[in-house]
Amino acid sequence: MLFGLLLWLIAGLIQSLPYFFCAYARNRYLGVCLIIFISILPPVGIVGWANPLTAAGVLFPGTGFVGLFLILGLILFAAWLQSKKIIGFYLLAAIILLWPLAVKSVQTQANGIKGVSTHFAGNPGSLVDKFNQDYEKFLKIFQHHSDTDFKTLVLPESSGGIWFKSTQYLWGEWQRRLDDDQSIILPVLFPEGKTGFRTYNSLVEIRKSSIREIYRARQSVPVAMWKPWAKDNVKINWFDNPDFDLAGKKTTAIICYEAYLTWPVLQSFLVGNPETILFVSNHWWSKNTSLLSIQKTCVNTWANLFGVSLVTAVNF
Repeated sequence: MLFGLLLWLIAGLIQSLPYFFCAYARNRYLGVCLIIFISILPPVGIVGWANPLTAAGVLFPGTGFVGLFLILGLILFAAWLQSKKIIGFYLLAAIILLWPLAVKSVQTQANGIKGVSTHFAGNPGSLVDKFNQDYEKFLKIFQHHSDTDFKTLVLPESSGGIWFKSTQYLWGEWQRRLDDDQSIILPVLFPEGKTGFRTYNSLVEIRKSSIREIYRARQSVPVAMWKPWAKDNVKINWFDNPDFDLAGKKTTAIICYEAYLTWPVLQSFLVGNPETILFVSNHWWSKNTSLLSIQKTCVNTWANLFGVSLVTAVNF
């Protein structure tokens, strides 16, 4: 309890610091802009949940980066109205709340790419039990989907376990049964070395003729997964492969914790022009909480803002 309370206070302190320092800016509008952008970028952005720019996907769907500037302008306009103590501030607030009822989603369909949801329990204590559980997962998923018609099948976070040679062997049977134009996107912990203690939270594409790592998570959960001081650190990958080719389309991925943050998805659309967002997550541990619904809301909002398709694969 004390450790959880300490983490909560530290995260709250980090997110509040931009407000504390920018409150003393001579120009209040410059201060507002600084607060938003400092909250987006690391190091504050590592714990920077719920940035106001996320609302752009609700208020201005399909407008992309133009919508981000529009929502920023709306925030600055609201600050001006509030400073003048004009009743228009309250009218603007009412319009913002009602506006989403008048706009429509502009997401497209991800033809040929199918996300799979599962209901597997948590991780056991030993690697032997983990290996056996992963094998059982494999059998259940394989039996359920091997006869279905798909081009690309996306599985939930951690479906593949730690990507040892033994893990590859487990999935080898399914790999051999794939058609030439089919693929599986398997989320795994990809070992940095031979021991598997330091890993990346990755996506592996399995095709009949090849296996390749296509994405490494840019930010894992601080302390729980990303802990550079520990031997079992899940490493982060800020600047590499924000987008990749999948099923003939430019694609970007959001793995679990990244859905709460703003900068990963913005980085993807600044660097490239993705047509699809893959969202994979593992939430067996957070049942009866709002964590998954927050993630889904965020990724839906981003897909709506940029007018791209969204493929979801969640274990809960």
